[in-house]
Amino acid sequence: MIKNLLIYISFAICNNLEYAILYDSSLEQQALSISDLYNNQIDEDFRLTTQTFSNLLIESLYNEQIFALNIKSFISDLSNDNPDLKYVLILGDEDTFPPIYLNNISPSDDFYISDNTSLSIPSDISFGRIPSSDSILIDNFVEKLTIFLTQPTLGIWRDTAVLVADDEFKNASNQACEIKHTTNSDVVYNILSEYMDVKTLYGIDYQAEATADGLSHVELNQDLINQINNGVALINYIGHGDQRSLSAEKIIDMQRDLNQISISNNKLGIWVVGTCKFGQYDNEVCMAEKLITDENAAIGVISTVRSVSSTFNIDFLENLFSQYIQHFESPNVLRLGDIITAAKLNTFNSSTNYQGYLFHLFGDPALPIFSSKKIQNELVLPDTINIGLNYNLDMPNYDYGDIIVKYNDNLTEEMSYGQPTSFCPGSVVYNVPGNILFKNQFNDEICLSLPIDAANCIDCNGKAHMYFQNEGSYNGVSQIKNEILIKYDDSQLEIFDETGPNINFKKNNFNLVDNTIIKNNTDLTVELNDESGINIYNGIGHNFRYWFNDELDSYNVPATDFNYTNACKGEGNLNLTIPNRYIGDTRLNFEAWDNFNNSTTEYINLHILSENNKEIISNFLNLPNPFKNNTHFTFQITDVNLLPLDIDFLIFDMNGKIVKNISVNDINNQFHSITWNGTNNSNEIIPNGNYILRALITSSDGTKQQFNKVLSKMK
Repeated sequence: MIKNLLIYISFAICNNLEYAILYDSSLEQQALSISDLYNNQIDEDFRLTTQTFSNLLIESLYNEQIFALNIKSFISDLSNDNPDLKYVLILGDEDTFPPIYLNNISPSDDFYISDNTSLSIPSDISFGRIPSSDSILIDNFVEKLTIFLTQPTLGIWRDTAVLVADDEFKNASNQACEIKHTTNSDVVYNILSEYMDVKTLYGIDYQAEATADGLSHVELNQDLINQINNGVALINYIGHGDQRSLSAEKIIDMQRDLNQISISNNKLGIWVVGTCKFGQYDNEVCMAEKLITDENAAIGVISTVRSVSSTFNIDFLENLFSQYIQHFESPNVLRLGDIITAAKLNTFNSSTNYQGYLFHLFGDPALPIFSSKKIQNELVLPDTINIGLNYNLDMPNYDYGDIIVKYNDNLTEEMSYGQPTSFCPGSVVYNVPGNILFKNQFNDEICLSLPIDAANCIDCNGKAHMYFQNEGSYNGVSQIKNEILIKYDDSQLEIFDETGPNINFKKNNFNLVDNTIIKNNTDLTVELNDESGINIYNGIGHNFRYWFNDELDSYNVPATDFNYTNACKGEGNLNLTIPNRYIGDTRLNFEAWDNFNNSTTEYINLHILSENNKEIISNFLNLPNPFKNNTHFTFQITDVNLLPLDIDFLIFDMNGKIVKNISVNDINNQFHSITWNGTNNSNEIIPNGNYILRALITSSDGTKQQFNKVLSKMK
């Protein structure tokens, strides 16, 4: 029942309102920022008539004792008076905006507009929630949403998906049933792979390792983190889990891994996780809430707030991703809330056990889908590509482009697991993405060459995924060419190249030299160049690898981590991580191959510090000491991320009086030397004797370091 009709009329008649933002009264500025974003800032094609409403307003309008019912009445009245209303975003935790429960167990924002029963048809209004009333966390979300919509980061990452499947192991469970995580993921693969570059990370393809906390998928976990940090549009997980991690082997554990997820350049993806309680935000701290309120983790999370059946989960996912790919074919704007609402309506009509109300969007329901629009014949690729030959193609009229050439996908052999039942046959055959032969980012000329390693597959077919985008445009365009014949004819090749790639080590654009200081568990950049191109086929023995000292075991770098900066000159780079097991003086060895199977092994001697090391400079020496005329203060910077830095040297006599100040600002190289000629601040030669040097160092991020050292002046 409405308490104040005049207040209601002034707020509910909103000029054909399309998007409503309900907010905790402490979050008014954040709500207004999102409203302004959709009313005024973004491209006109994506704008919506948007208005904000506080919890205090709703409280002033209705007098039900249960506030959740007041919210329900408000949204119902708002919808009745605004037939174009399609999206509702809630900014606030479960105390400010308490959800409505089914049987006092399962919360759902869907029940704000429909009856709280599984038999109620879902509404066509899409809900999203940022389940926090912490202004700092909501600021994080608003800032990344604003940048995401107004400063889109270009690239094929917007057409990339990662599918993650739990393995076949679970205590007291039949492996024949557990293997369905993989077969269900393959269903999603078949939906998306015609439009997107899909990568698979399946537990059955990895070996779990024994750790202090039990079995753990260490390698899979790191591969997933690396993929996420490189930027992907969709991350889908099928399997077991809880509100803090995925799977019993703790893939992406909230406490352990969240700080490792740090996506550069706002390449934020949408997580889809239909596992037990991953989105249980009410009276819990859950991973979904952490991801959406973190600055650099996700732009949206679609997840369940309570356990969902595996059968309904895959039904929902099939519908969800079938709706997602309609975006590629349609000229219309499709939003995140649209595909969720359509998936709920479709599964309601087709399922005998509807559970769509358990799926919540943690994020903005009005967010336009940011993958590409499909086009035809923008870039003409040859029907046959000969291995080892160079192809030069004209760049279409776009600011940016990506191309990936790979062999067609292949199917695994049939494998059997567990004890077959009528519901769980236990056999599995699934798609394996074809080997990547070439990938490149470009903005002018396009050069293409394939490694002769690919000749191992005789007359195989391949496909190319091409992506183009203009600066400032939200959606790129894409083109997929199938059935390209990949051929090898050595009679057409004249190979004069007998040397492998040139290799150079860098850190944040600084060239590294022998004895450079670096911290463990950090990344280095390896620059490669070879006119014949860099081999990324990942053939046996021809992969990127690195090792330390004279160790026999090596670390492999996925070939897909290599990116050309200029394919026409064969120049590109990749990153590698210094494991935290290495400390002190260490030799790093790296091996790479070119397209004609010439290899190079290069090494660099490093001094490795712990990542927890707090020193700004290290290896400080003053030479000579004692000194007669001049002495040189030499040192190394421990981390180039701290550059540039400022140093003040204060030199005291033994009575504590300052005799000399030396200040050097904006030091911007890892090795540095400062000379002192033994004079005081009056430019007079100081007497012989002992002096105290105090060094005060300030790095670019404000970190400070101070130490003292004894100097001796002699005749």
